Amino acid sequence: MHRRSPETALKRESSRRSILRASGAAIAAATSLSGCLSAVPLLDGRSYGGDVDLPPGGSSSFRDWIPADGVRGIESIGAPWVFMPGRDGSEHLPRPMGLARSFLTPIVDYLGIGVGGYDLALLTGDSVVLQGPVDPEAVGETLLDSGYEAAGRYRDFDLYERFDGPRTCAVRSGTAIWADDANHRERVRAHADAGAGEVERRHDTTPAYGRLAEHVGARSAILFQNYGAGQVVQDARAGANGFDVHEQGLYRLAAAVVAPGADPSRRDIRQRFSAAAASEDVDAIEVTIDERVVIMVARTPLDALRSTMDPDRSFPPQVTWGVETEPERYLLRHEAGNSVDGSHLELRGAAGEEHSFVSGGEGIVEPGDTLTVERGAVGPEFRLVWSGETDESVELFEYRDPAAPGS
Repeated sequence: MHRRSPETALKRESSRRSILRASGAAIAAATSLSGCLSAVPLLDGRSYGGDVDLPPGGSSSFRDWIPADGVRGIESIGAPWVFMPGRDGSEHLPRPMGLARSFLTPIVDYLGIGVGGYDLALLTGDSVVLQGPVDPEAVGETLLDSGYEAAGRYRDFDLYERFDGPRTCAVRSGTAIWADDANHRERVRAHADAGAGEVERRHDTTPAYGRLAEHVGARSAILFQNYGAGQVVQDARAGANGFDVHEQGLYRLAAAVVAPGADPSRRDIRQRFSAAAASEDVDAIEVTIDERVVIMVARTPLDALRSTMDPDRSFPPQVTWGVETEPERYLLRHEAGNSVDGSHLELRGAAGEEHSFVSGGEGIVEPGDTLTVERGAVGPEFRLVWSGETDESVELFEYRDPAAPGS
């Protein structure tokens, strides 16, 4: 299997294992500063309030799980996405903002609890750290029943692996670490090593990101990458973009740490941020600078947001998929997780061409069901794609026959 990280997915619509057609206010809110600011018009003359009342962030301890690049031979661990799945507007909006649900549910195998049930999720490239109500016995039972095999222990984690699409999961009370694609074993161990404080972490090698995490904390969704915020704040050494949801509104935020000795102009930063975040729905904008950390926030009242949300928007399913190969066909199994309306599933070849299932793609696809795929029709590689009722489409699973040339 091959997957692309969300930050890549936002820039390349055709990327594998990505949201193919981004939809919904969640992505727009989280990535509003990711584009080229040279195309953003100047201030529109509106006068924004200054008291945004940004709610406090969650604990910044997630940074302890992020190993430095190079640990265990992993050249790049990836830009960290931090999600608080339970803090996505579910209590206040017709539908949750759902960026965690959109990105994580099609990526992570089903471990016995849906993504929305975790307290925090850390996504770095092809690996995910999940924290919250993780019961090792229950997760282990789910994994073993869905095609994984026990693979011993590492530190205080139970290890599980599967080989039809290489994946590794490490589980202990309160924490699960999951990875797929290249270096899946190494990535899981690197996160466990970082959590134990036994290897260098990203904030050790890049202290600016550690300071940024301390000031911003965990949010509904935030990407720690110096892109977007770095275009608003000159001399930025680290940056982050994202959003948070609270009973007072939706908070679009960007943050940056400036270089030592820099003297950023709050007025200039506010002007550039206001231009980037300008919207008829924004009722307050605030820029603060404290100890070289710049935090920029724009607030949209929830009433304004409710009027633009589609209450019927659906989210991708979370499913563990398995593949069995036969001489003439592939058997794609729904091993565990959400039931899926088969009318929302499409089969695509390596070049994006659409194919039909021989059988199993009709009606509701549930755990234990099998989709039959003709090998001669799709070749050595295929993708399973889910499409929602709106214009959202996401890749659920990708398989390449290990016996194929070049695999």
